[in-house]
Amino acid sequence: MNIELGHNVKTWNLVIAFALVLLVAVAAFDLLVPKPSVQKERVRMTSELRKAEISRDEAEKKLEELTLNPPKAFEVLPEKATPEILAEVTRLAGTSKVNVKSFRPQRPDMNGAMARLTYVVLADGTFDQAMAFAKALDASDNRIGVTQIQFASADGETDKVNVTIGIVAYAEKPKVTR
Repeated sequence: MNIELGHNVKTWNLVIAFALVLLVAVAAFDLLVPKPSVQKERVRMTSELRKAEISRDEAEKKLEELTLNPPKAFEVLPEKATPEILAEVTRLAGTSKVNVKSFRPQRPDMNGAMARLTYVVLADGTFDQAMAFAKALDASDNRIGVTQIQFASADGETDKVNVTIGIVAYAEKPKVTR
């Protein structure tokens, strides 16, 4: 088929056929692609608002609970809290059957009458023992919180792991009574 483009009937027939194919394609696209629905969007926005209200209510309940039962702090000078924290860490390590290799205090963060005391604890044991130790440190009835956990294999031949745990405790200056 020899097609000559120019000012002749064959060229105009090709242009008209192309325009018809393009028109059919646009019509098919318009019919097949779903149009956005206002009703569906309203339902989606309503469900998102409900989820946001539920999470806001949960956050308010948690804040109220913390206000009624504030987290426990050591009521001693920050310098005197470290031995108590070390004793607590040692006790929890004994119950979890891990060996504490080191207990390193970091620089305290003083904020008025409250001090944020951070420590790094290095311990070793099996993975299950190390996880039990970390969970015991971060228990809600404890005055110590876990900020970081890092595991490393002690060696390739045993199931022992070395664990580095960052912990935090708060010390409040004791109130003077007269």
